[in-house]
Amino acid sequence: MGQPRRWLIAYDIADRRRLQRTHKLLSGRALALQKSVFLFRGGQEQAEQLHKELAAQLNPREDDLRLYPLPTNGRIIALGRTALPEDIFLTGYEEDILSNDMVA
Repeated sequence: MGQPRRWLIAYDIADRRRLQRTHKLLSGRALALQKSVFLFRGGQEQAEQLHKELAAQLNPREDDLRLYPLPTNGRIIALGRTALPEDIFLTGYEEDILSNDMVA
């Protein structure tokens, strides 16, 4: 199995039922960053398996699903509401996450 890394998952789904199923599946395996954007941590095989499961419930003519591998030492710079409550911290994510106060 490949080395775990971070993946950015984004989707645009036309049908409400497929949208709800996709959101529910991803909510159990990844961190929701925005309504249709998730952060997933796993190896190449895990990402491919997740893509396969998601693709099985989507319509490729109407829906759009993207998985982007993120750089190993990349930083996340955010502005706006955070995905987690103020006192909750993730483990296993080594990058610096810059809060609103740190962005000039």
